[in-house]
Amino acid sequence: ARCERYSKGVLNCNQAIRLSPKLVRAYLYRGCLKYSLRLYEHAIKDLSIALQIDPSCSHAYYNRALCYVRRGNLSFALKDFAIVLCLVSTIKNSKTQLLELETYVNRGLLQYEHKDFENSLIDFQHALQLVLTSNDDKRIQLLKHKLIYTIGQCHHRLAQFDKAIEQFISSEIIEQTTIDMNFRHDLWIAQANVYMDIGDDKSKLQATKLFEFVLHENPLHENARLNLGYCFRQRGYYQRAWIQFSAILHFNPSHVRALEARAIVCLQMNHPTEAFIDLNQALRFQPSSAQLLTNRGVIQQFLGDNRNAMCDYRAAMLADPNNAFAHYNAGNILMFHGQFPQAISLFDRVLEINPRDEAALTNRAIAKVVLKQYDSAREDLEHALRISPLSAHIHVDLGQLLLTMNEPYEAEKHFSRALQIRPCDPVVYKWRGDARSKQDDKRQAALDDYRTCVELNDALQLARKHGLIKAPTKTRRRL
Repeated sequence: ARCERYSKGVLNCNQAIRLSPKLVRAYLYRGCLKYSLRLYEHAIKDLSIALQIDPSCSHAYYNRALCYVRRGNLSFALKDFAIVLCLVSTIKNSKTQLLELETYVNRGLLQYEHKDFENSLIDFQHALQLVLTSNDDKRIQLLKHKLIYTIGQCHHRLAQFDKAIEQFISSEIIEQTTIDMNFRHDLWIAQANVYMDIGDDKSKLQATKLFEFVLHENPLHENARLNLGYCFRQRGYYQRAWIQFSAILHFNPSHVRALEARAIVCLQMNHPTEAFIDLNQALRFQPSSAQLLTNRGVIQQFLGDNRNAMCDYRAAMLADPNNAFAHYNAGNILMFHGQFPQAISLFDRVLEINPRDEAALTNRAIAKVVLKQYDSAREDLEHALRISPLSAHIHVDLGQLLLTMNEPYEAEKHFSRALQIRPCDPVVYKWRGDARSKQDDKRQAALDDYRTCVELNDALQLARKHGLIKAPTKTRRRL
């Protein structure tokens, strides 16, 4: 019925245009009606004609920007929003003020959606300022708390955690929580997510309490229970996390995120078969999800089934060519099977997607070392160290390479730095001893390193024998 009314409105505009071909409002209204009918290309055409007749029609620019948003033309939408703001700045009245507010809000949402959080934050702050200075109590009551909440979310995305918390606990927003229970729950969840990202034990405990507050008021709140499970998993309470995810699946067996999260917890608890079952169930609902395919590939790789793991990684790469994890894990499988040139090409793709991935740089360097491309491997490891200077294993890898290149002085520096970051590693003492043994003036220091290596190795074996420590496990798979 609503589409029928819009269609009648379009017919009326057609009649008006036949009577007056230069009538701007007729083209403007017809464009807006076609937007409501989701005929975005036709709407853009009508609004462009309106702008040819009257280039100062700010409403035509605004509505055309909305059409561009629907069509996914980000640059054109931002250009039209900017023109609207320039036009309304010259005329100040209640109508232009409302249009300016809506422009800031819609442009902020568009930038937020495309992860441009800095510019999104600026737009929402302008919108909040307009609301507070509008002297319209109804508009202030309706929009103020929503804008403050969104500004807090922008601060969170920009890792400005203190400012985000400040927004979420401000007196202007707390007033609304006493009226609207749903908003109160959303606010508590957003605040708890900030505490989780802060990362220290006190903040994680505070996040747990906030999620539990929500569940105390509404035990069926899926988002709060899911986030509580994530929080328990982050704190290392895997069994508690599993219980939360299972509770969600009891009421909603098709909840894909809960299935995926429970699969990861099962894998962390060393139950790969149960994890595999959960991911298969999740893939029934989202068969082309690159993330789910990648995670299933990780589990199959964990179980030693590299062939099927590679099939999943390839399917994930087809579903999402920008999935860096699938490329990375597939590269590791190719390295395992000795296909180093192909592995390097996959690591190249990972670094195109994320140039600051030090793990991909390190593994590419290892593949290049096997192919005796020492200079290029050295560049990769040095680049990885610039990204992550406190990674002991990168210092060790670079030290081994320099030792192979017959540069024992430089190699010793990196082995010493690795021991400063990670003391009591017998293998690193052994490598440093090798580097010092090639220097005439450090033969005694090399013997001391070898002696320390043997003593530490004996102590570690004794500790493992009595169950004081576990044997180290190393994995390069990503989940």
